[in-house]
Order: sequence, then structure tokens, then C-alpha cells
Amino acid sequence: MTLLSTSSTTTIRRCVGACLTSSSQRQRKITTLIIGSGGCLGSAIAKHFHNDKEHKIIGADIHEQHVHAAESASTSNDTTRCLSHYIQLPRTNVLENSVRALHRGFEEISGEQEGIDVIICAAGGWMPGSGPIYGHRHNNTDIDMDGYLTYASNTHKLLQQNLYPVIAASSLAAKKLNPNGLFVATGALAALSPTPGMEGYGLAKAAVHHLIQSMGKTSAETMAQLNQTYLGVLPGVLDTPSNRKGMNVGDGSSPVVPDDWVRPEEIAVEIGSWVA
Repeated sequence: MTLLSTSSTTTIRRCVGACLTSSSQRQRKITTLIIGSGGCLGSAIAKHFHNDKEHKIIGADIHEQHVHAAESASTSNDTTRCLSHYIQLPRTNVLENSVRALHRGFEEISGEQEGIDVIICAAGGWMPGSGPIYGHRHNNTDIDMDGYLTYASNTHKLLQQNLYPVIAASSLAAKKLNPNGLFVATGALAALSPTPGMEGYGLAKAAVHHLIQSMGKTSAETMAQLNQTYLGVLPGVLDTPSNRKGMNVGDGSSPVVPDDWVRPEEIAVEIGSWVA
């Protein structure tokens, strides 16, 4: 697992620690927003933070709350019991609608004046078939129009799943992230290099990396007094049932996985150490 940041790990830990100190002095819980709280990674983070009674955890996802609860129970995540509040996000391919819903949802819960100490964007997704479409003409093979449209459709879905939530989260951070606050989003180690065969995924995650670094640089240069920290976590492959199934590892539930796969709980512990 790789860390993407605009500062050293030592500085990161010191900076985020200041957030907790400040919260303790104010005698209030740390407001933590987890976008993608219904997924395997978001659920693991919510459960880990729930063990620390200092956190007020707000979840946000596209699942309706009763469905969200049922899905969590079916995967033994039981995330809803960890959440103080839940923001319903729309199933939409219009980014503006997601941004509007996230802003309105938080303000309905916390009011216009309250800020957020920690924002974690754990939403994301992967699918096969986002490429390749190149080289067919020169390899004496053919691909019909449906193949090109599938490539375009899958790429669009991957942007929606991986990039759009980070953009929505970043817009809320610009308005609501407190001084000494922490912003974390999930990138991908694979997107640091070319991703032949899954160009859509690589494109989306590379854009996430760019956005995180740009946010951090902007904050450092124009809002240094706020002492905010922007980080990207870049796992290799997340060890989730859907990834096991999609990549034909075991039967989808086998404990035998490659050594470089990362369990969501490991990432949750790492993120937790930044606010400890």
C-alpha cells in the first residue's frame, strides 16, 4: 500500500494529531464523514472508528438506508450501528446532483455553521472490460460498434464510481473541512503506471491522484494557516468478495489470495493511526 501526499509522514501525523487535540479541548466528538460507507472499505473504516468513542461518524452512500442496513447485515458489516447519521446520495450520472445532495445532507444533519474534522472518501469500483480497444485493425481482428460503446460506457461508469465521489467530497471539504482537518481519498497503486486492458479504471484513479495532490498544494499555498492535510491511500488490490470474484481468485470466499492484496481492515487501521 502506498501513501500519496504533499508532505512527509512525520508532518502528516503531527498535523492530524493537532485535530484531535483541538477537538478534545472543545470537549466535543470528532466529526468524521465517510463517503461510500456501505462498501467493504467504508464499512471497515466506520467499524474501526466506531471503536473510538471520540468520533461522531456520518455515513454517505447511494443505497437507501434500509437497503444499506440489510446489505451491511448480509456481509456481517452491520455498518449502520456505527453511524450517528446517514446521508442518502442519488443514483445519478450527473455529478452536480451528487454534490448538491452531499452538501444539503450534511447541513440538514449539522447545520450551516458546523464543520467536519475528517473526510474519508472510500467509494470506488472496478470492472473488467474497460479496454482494450486498440490494435485490432493491425492484428487482423475486428470489433463491432457495440464493443466501442461498451468501452465508452464502462469507462463512464468507472469515472462515476471512482472520481465523481472524490470531486463531491472535495467540494464539501472546501466549504466545511475544519482547521487541522484531514481529507483522505482512495487511489490505486496500479494507476501510477499504464493500465493496459483496464484503461477506464486507470484513467479514473489517476485523476483522483491528481485531484488529491492539487488540493493539498492549493491548501498549502493559499490556506497554510488552516493546517489541513490531504492524503491518498493507494492499495494494490483490495481483498473483497467482488474483487475475488471478478479476478477469479478462489471461489470468491477462499482465504487464499495473493500476498500483495490488502484487506480493508488494514487500511482502516492505517487511516485510524493518522487521527490517533
